[in-house]
Amino acid sequence: MPLYFELDGTFPNHPANPLEPANLVDLQKAVVEHGADIGLAFDGDADRCFVIDEKGNAVTPSAITALVAEREIARAKAEGNEQPVIIYNLITSKAVPELVEKLGGRAVKTRVGHSFIKAVMAEESGIFGGEHSAHYYFKDFFNADTGMLAAMHVLAALGGGHQALSEISASYSPMWHPVRSTPRLRTRQPLWTVYARTTLARP
Repeated sequence: MPLYFELDGTFPNHPANPLEPANLVDLQKAVVEHGADIGLAFDGDADRCFVIDEKGNAVTPSAITALVAEREIARAKAEGNEQPVIIYNLITSKAVPELVEKLGGRAVKTRVGHSFIKAVMAEESGIFGGEHSAHYYFKDFFNADTGMLAAMHVLAALGGGHQALSEISASYSPMWHPVRSTPRLRTRQPLWTVYARTTLARP
């Protein structure tokens, strides 16, 4: 069932940022009201994807990263890759690298930010990378991020068994929940002014 598929650059319903919990509320209600098995929330260019389970709860991106990592590792090993590399960032749940190592893969940690994770994907020949921000990166997608492929993995996992999404995600449950919004820094002066004064003050 489509929700807010009408093209409107003014975003009358809510901003196209699934990282903000308030922007998921309508989808969460719709999933419960219609008895849906899953809800998918994409941002404006679909490089991020948030997942809602059948109970209307948001599945953490760390759990989705673990789920997709397991599937990608299995596929890579079937193709002869003995130790597939999975990339994750500093504030992703510890459950992700622990699962990767358990499955015989190699988990590589990066700084937060898609420019860093893309670079490490290339350097380490990573097959998949995930971030707390719901960006998911695939080797088969030019090391770029796509929420669509991540969503397809979740749908395949859901359709391949008899468990509800809440049960599936529970098996990948993160040990802790990272912050879902980016803190805003406030200064008395614009940062460029502070930087300029500091630079000019140097001998």
